[in-house]
Amino acid sequence: MAIERLKQSTTAESALHAVRNAILDGTFPPGSQLREVPIATELGTSRAPVREALRHLEREGLIVRVPFRGAFVAEISPRAAAEIAALRAILEPYAVECALPYFATTEGRAELVDTVNRLSEASKHTWRCIVCCTAPQATRRSTKRGSPGSRSCVCSSPPTTSHSRS
Repeated sequence: MAIERLKQSTTAESALHAVRNAILDGTFPPGSQLREVPIATELGTSRAPVREALRHLEREGLIVRVPFRGAFVAEISPRAAAEIAALRAILEPYAVECALPYFATTEGRAELVDTVNRLSEASKHTWRCIVCCTAPQATRRSTKRGSPGSRSCVCSSPPTTSHSRS
């Protein structure tokens, strides 16, 4: 029998994963304030695990704390976005080269081509989103910034693939 073992985690670890995923999928857009009480209420837990999760996310660089104001989702600078795009342009083709020997069958090659095409489209969308969402307020499209529960970018180009991250 091949079933995956259950992973036991603390409430703080569960809160960490939930908040991290919400940041990465755009539920909490860059610059939005993260308030402990509403997050704890939504997760069905107390403030302590949420507070611990926020401290961990601050160490990871996903959020910033402003004294007497609270925690906010970190915003990415245009320079950092360019560095990320440059690194992806180098690393992703290398990853494909490393994976090629494992895709020796016809079905494997077709799967690889499909995956590379989806990655390419997702990368283009990600770059457009980064440019759109990090532009100064005056140059942004007049679209409403991601509202709570919204999982899409504020730019007008919809993703061609899902933004799932593991």
